Amino acid sequence: MRYVFVPGMALLAAVLLAGCGGSRRPAAHLETIPSDGSFPQITVTVYGNSAADCAGDADAYARNAKLLLGHSGPDAGYPGDLYYFNMRNAFRDFEVRGCARSIMGTVLARRFSRRALRMLLAEVPRTMTPVVRAALGR
Repeated sequence: MRYVFVPGMALLAAVLLAGCGGSRRPAAHLETIPSDGSFPQITVTVYGNSAADCAGDADAYARNAKLLLGHSGPDAGYPGDLYYFNMRNAFRDFEVRGCARSIMGTVLARRFSRRALRMLLAEVPRTMTPVVRAALGR
């Protein structure tokens, strides 16, 4: 079998292959996250703020919030620190993306009873409380 090199084909192949296999990210922007307790201020690159990105962050927040509540109180087998940090990171991502709070409210209302939401509001740090209350329309 013989291969024939055609000038320009290599360039065409390179262009076609460059578009394959990688994920396409929306235009990125830098965001400065203020210090929060013992966490220093940092600047991060944010990729995407679509409804799907925001819903993913809200879902991660709610999932970890539920686990945190399950590991709170005197009957907990072990502390919920890991869930708190995961919750905090999802919350930060949600806020940095500039997501609509109604997305968070919809996810929380679907996943939690009124009693569980009251417990959650009692557990979350004061930096999260206003956002969670606003998301729930309270």
